[in-house]
Amino acid sequence: MSVKGARRQEFADTFMHLVTETPCNHRVSVVDITNAIGCERKTFYYYFENVDNLVIWIFRSAFKKIIETQFAEYPQVKPHPELQDPYDDWPFYVRIETEDRFLAQGPYFKAITYHWVDNRVYYANMFRTDANSYNNLFEYLVNLYVPTIKDDILFMLGNRPTPPPDVLNFLAEYHVMGIFGRLQWHFGHTRKDIMQEALNPYWNYAHTCIKHTIDGLGSERDAL
Repeated sequence: MSVKGARRQEFADTFMHLVTETPCNHRVSVVDITNAIGCERKTFYYYFENVDNLVIWIFRSAFKKIIETQFAEYPQVKPHPELQDPYDDWPFYVRIETEDRFLAQGPYFKAITYHWVDNRVYYANMFRTDANSYNNLFEYLVNLYVPTIKDDILFMLGNRPTPPPDVLNFLAEYHVMGIFGRLQWHFGHTRKDIMQEALNPYWNYAHTCIKHTIDGLGSERDAL
């Protein structure tokens, strides 16, 4: 890790610790972070624009590490250019291609979920929606993943006709909301264990549903 990367990680580790130790009615500030580290505020702003940018860096850097260590052999996906993502050169997703243009994304979704589980108290705070909440992480996730899931749908369609844009947008938004809405609910509202062995067959549920939808669209066209 570079010196700059190590310094950013120090800010990240300090922030995450403060979030888990601070009452929910207090939003951890830049001053809180710099006081805990023992540096000036300008040092923080050299590495991050604000606390919300730090929140994004924390989970994007974690996903980058997971992808580069556990999924290095698969095609890596970076944010779509139109998003103007602050970390647009970092991969956050992979495509695990199988036969018949299917995507077996279960191992990816399970692996990244362990990051949320291992930092459950921290992410419970990140998914809060009260006046003292942080960056709207859920909104960021939806915006980040919708274009990518659209590309997944187009890949799985292959040479078959592309649905109208409104249908394509709906399918992508619906499944992204399903994937991350479940995480938001469990980490923000419940204490349920979502890593049960009984759930192992369902980590690719969204893409399995997408395939059924695509196949169904083809059947409807054939019947006309």
